[in-house]
Amino acid sequence: MDHLVPFEVQLPPGTSLRGALAEILQHDVRWIPVVDGDRYLGVMTPNGIHAAMRRSVGGHAVEG
Repeated sequence: MDHLVPFEVQLPPGTSLRGALAEILQHDVRWIPVVDGDRYLGVMTPNGIHAAMRRSVGGHAVEG
């Protein structure tokens, strides 16, 4: 496993959607791994964040 390199940025479990999106934008990446210590849990993507936000408002558009 000497060929593996650590991720430049990673998120801990429980990171807010806003925090995850801020990290994606700040680091200009398409996805960020969610890691708990040495355990890989999954990834956060802009599409995943968008879907989670839609679910949080019951699938209804939010007027700004």
